[in-house]
Amino acid sequence: MTKSGISKIIKEHVDSALRGEGIKIAMPRETPWLVDEANDWLEENITEDTRVLEYGSGCSSVWFAKRTKHFTTVENHAGWAMAVTQITGMPVILCKRPYDKAVTSTVTGGEYDFILVDGRDRVLCATQAVEMLVPGGVLMLDDSERVKYDPIRELTSTWELIACVLHPADEELQIRAKETTWWRKPKP
Repeated sequence: MTKSGISKIIKEHVDSALRGEGIKIAMPRETPWLVDEANDWLEENITEDTRVLEYGSGCSSVWFAKRTKHFTTVENHAGWAMAVTQITGMPVILCKRPYDKAVTSTVTGGEYDFILVDGRDRVLCATQAVEMLVPGGVLMLDDSERVKYDPIRELTSTWELIACVLHPADEELQIRAKETTWWRKPKP
């Protein structure tokens, strides 16, 4: 089944839960929905003491919640936030779009070792992430192949590029080309 097909099923379950129909939500996979190399990097580098901020919750939220004591996720969809909270047992910061003032007033700066940008308003989120990421911290951008995220590449142009991995499309499986890029913020 394709990611969009799975997302549709999850949305239907979330909508049912919101209507009070008591359907339990389950994530379709146990790893973040990133390229395999990004998941390998996370497995090797995220520890229980890593301070993680995630923009856009989902499979990665479940994965982070199991691995670190310091995890914050920000979501714009109330039903999805409720589903992720149900699955992880951890609160999700619900922020209506645009995220700008809501996130910066809720999430304080300079506290995170790792920030994943994988939700709405990614350029804005990455811009905020620069301020909230400690020197030497890592910013990861999913779906970085999209031209609309060029401002993020400009923002991180002086940072160490850890990896930029593109997986080609697979028409048989109905999977589009997908890229994940991550950078290390310079130390002063």
